[in-house]
Amino acid sequence: MIEINLLPPKNLLSKKEAALRRRLVTGAISVSIIFLVTLASLLVIESYWDRRLTDISVQKQQLAAQFSADAAKAAQLVKLKNKLMGIRMVQTTRPDITAILKKLTDFRSIGGVTYALEEVSVNGNVSIKVNCQDQSAFNAYVDQITSPTTAKFFNNVTLTAMTLNADGTFNFDLTGQFDKSKL
Repeated sequence: MIEINLLPPKNLLSKKEAALRRRLVTGAISVSIIFLVTLASLLVIESYWDRRLTDISVQKQQLAAQFSADAAKAAQLVKLKNKLMGIRMVQTTRPDITAILKKLTDFRSIGGVTYALEEVSVNGNVSIKVNCQDQSAFNAYVDQITSPTTAKFFNNVTLTAMTLNADGTFNFDLTGQFDKSKL
């Protein structure tokens, strides 16, 4: 069969050019799509890491604030520990007031004697205000407070500011020192 080409050769060239253009456009579109997909992927990855870094920065700030708060608490705990050590030191050096009061109540067995504990110092010094109803109660109280049995734990006894009231009662201040090792 005979082919007759009525189209000028210029049109044949245009078909080749059109096919070439189509391939170029298809390739350019493919490359553009690949480029855009890659760019979008990179943007997503960058967004993820940006968010992650922001979260890490916020966590770092929170941890720094918590560390500061914990450091303040630690300083307070150190102060509290020092205060407790001071209290423990005071408790070990001061006399046992309940033991002193128990020993003082032993003197209440003397009839006609009343007293009030005025002061107990850290080193065991005691001040007492005593009221005796008569001379015999006074003598019995002084004998008991200065006896050798009492001198073992209560020494340096001094009677001061003694007064005889019109009704025959005696008021005086008594000071002395308890030996806390013997209580």
